[in-house]
Amino acid sequence: MNSIIITGRLGKDPELRQSASGTPWATVSVAEGGDDPNWFDVKCFNRTAEILDEYGSKGRKVAVQG
Repeated sequence: MNSIIITGRLGKDPELRQSASGTPWATVSVAEGGDDPNWFDVKCFNRTAEILDEYGSKGRKVAVQG
């Protein structure tokens, strides 16, 4: 099974939404690297999305595993 760990900074504030069935989900961009960063689009669901929306903001350090 493949796995990835991304450590970097949030490129924008998280966007919290809800699906038609009521499941919360959030999207955010994460920049990894220095002068020329690699950008990753990340989507989180359920409680993880709510925590990201509550504590995440542009420029904040994060680590994502998936």
